[in-house]
Order: sequence, then structure tokens, then C-alpha cells
Amino acid sequence: MSCALIRVSALVFCLLSVSPLARAFAAEQAPLDLSKPFLLIQTTDSDQLAAGLEQASAAGYHVVCASSAAGKERVLWHSGGLAVVLEKSSDPGAAHAYRVVRMPPGGLPPKRFHEVLDGPGAEGFRFVPALAIPKESFGRLPRIGMQSQVLLLERAPSETRRFTYRVGLELGAKAMCKHIAEGEEAGFKVAAMLALPGYLTLIMERDSADVSAPVSPVPQDRYLYLDTVSDGTLRDRVRKAAAEGYRVKDASRHSLRGGARSVLLEKVASLEAPYSYEFVDGQEAAAVDSAMNEAGSRGYRLHPRAMALGLLMLEKAPGAPTAYSYRLLTPDSAAELESGLAKAAGDGYSIAGMENPGTVVLEKPGAPAGR
Repeated sequence: MSCALIRVSALVFCLLSVSPLARAFAAEQAPLDLSKPFLLIQTTDSDQLAAGLEQASAAGYHVVCASSAAGKERVLWHSGGLAVVLEKSSDPGAAHAYRVVRMPPGGLPPKRFHEVLDGPGAEGFRFVPALAIPKESFGRLPRIGMQSQVLLLERAPSETRRFTYRVGLELGAKAMCKHIAEGEEAGFKVAAMLALPGYLTLIMERDSADVSAPVSPVPQDRYLYLDTVSDGTLRDRVRKAAAEGYRVKDASRHSLRGGARSVLLEKVASLEAPYSYEFVDGQEAAAVDSAMNEAGSRGYRLHPRAMALGLLMLEKAPGAPTAYSYRLLTPDSAAELESGLAKAAGDGYSIAGMENPGTVVLEKPGAPAGR
């Protein structure tokens, strides 16, 4: 079967063009109902988000996904919204805690960007790549738009580790690989790539529990960095790299630079047993749901960084025996999203990815019914 491709933004355009949820994103955050199994916090202000997270986490909730809350229409000089979905823990005593930071941080030169992560990291808060939220501000012309990221740092219950960070601003494959090699030799590991105004940011993390571990020199061909605009070219290059033993480690999409997509791959597999990738095509929700389930039945699973890439990219590990079932949730309101997630959880599904609160991908182990 041929590998198919989708622009998730086109899917979102179709699904949310008349959505009441999209129009509600600019509204002030209503008082939180802390009695529900799932909770959506949506706001345009990072301070309001931090306050909501503090209130919800104290009530036993933890974050399961986050995304931009921007709808199809953009308001002139208006910053994109923020949306976070939380789930209530079965153990109220196991409280998570959160910090909200902006990247790039105001008032700091690039060489000091790491400080906004190191401070919380010294208290046990860890940067979670899946909880990075693109936040865009648009003027009257697209060229004066600015893209930043709102980062959620999480401290798990009973966390004893401490974390330090290294932040590099990369403009090309050579600089990217050099930065990674230098970081790994100092005990850091790749955490995520983030698209910021005019450049790509690479964040690396060092765990206090790993500081004493021996560090081996990084082979020159260990990492492969792809930077491309064309969806077809990206698909072909990812598949070719996978056949050579590489696996997608991280991905990012820069919406203000022609939609350029960047992918970082790491050589981890043998040529005899490589990873493989598929890209789901279609704009109608039913077609996407069907295509994802067909791929899932063959052992393909939505890649954790697919939403950051802006493509529904599925990955199959070498010899993967597990099949996966998928369900696409397209609610028209916050209440419908929360109730839909509760019902899906009862059916064994969990959140695999969220483009925005109106487009959520759900996943569970096991072949789809009827396959």
C-alpha cells in the first residue's frame, strides 16, 4: 500500500470552519469545574494558564496534552490562544505541579535562554516536549507575525531528580549536529526542537541521575537533520533515512517560514530491521479515521511528535507485534470535548495527539474491531 500524506492544517480548516469552539477560544477562562474526569483550560494569557494549572493540580489533575487554541480566523494584533487538557488522577495524593515559561524569554540574550529552564529544573520541574504550545501574534501582514512557544514544565509526585538545560539556536544541519555532539559529550540529551522567530531552537537536557554516567564520543553519522518545505520531499527523505537505519527523534514546523518542517533522526536500527513510516492522507474526518486504523492494524503508531510536525506521521518499530486502534474526536464545544474524552477513556482509549481542542487523536492497543 502506498504511503499517504496529509496537511493537518487542512483537516483542521474543514473541521473547525464553523466550530463554536474556535470562536470561544478568545473568551476569558470560566471558573474551573473540578468535579469532571477531564478538564479543558483555554485562555490567551500564560499567567491565567499558570493559575488554572495550579488550581487544577491541587485538586488532583495532571496534564495529558496541550496545543494552540487558534481557530481558522485570526484577529489583528491578537495572540494565539492556549489550550491544555487535564485528567483527574485516581490517587488524589499524587499531585503534579507545573511551571509556565515563555521561549524566547524577554530580556535575555540567546546565550542565556537556558536560565528560564534551569531555575525550575533545580526544583525538579522537567521540560515536557509534548507540552510545548506554539503561540503566534499576527499583525496586518504575515511577514510581521511572530512565533513563540509557551512551555509547560512538570514536576511529578515524589520527584527527586534535578535538571539542567542547554539551548542552541541552529540554522543548518552542520551546526545542529555539532551542537548535539558537544552537548552529549557534556552529559546532555536531546529534548526537543522548537520553532522560534527566524530560527530553530534545540533544547538539550541533563538529568542529575545521569551526570556520573560515562559519555562516549558521538559518531559523525549518528544524527541526521532534514529541513524541507515540500510535504512530498519530506516524506521521501524520511522513508529513505529510515531504510538506512535512522529513526525520527524529533520534529518541528515553522508556520511563519513558509511552513518549513524540520526533522531530526537518530541512527538506532540495523539495515535488516529498520523503522518504517506512513503518512495518513485525507481531509474528511471519517477518511482519516479509517486510514489511521488501517495503518494501526499493521503495527503503525502515531509518532509522539507528529502534531509538532504538522503531519499525521505513524511509525512502526522493527518487528512490532502490537496493533493499535484510533478514533478521531472533533468536538464543537469544551463540554463536548470533556464528555467525549471521558467516554473514550471508558472504551480504553487515551490521547495520542491534539492539533487543537477541536481535533484530538485517540489511541488504544489492539486491532480495530472487524480487522
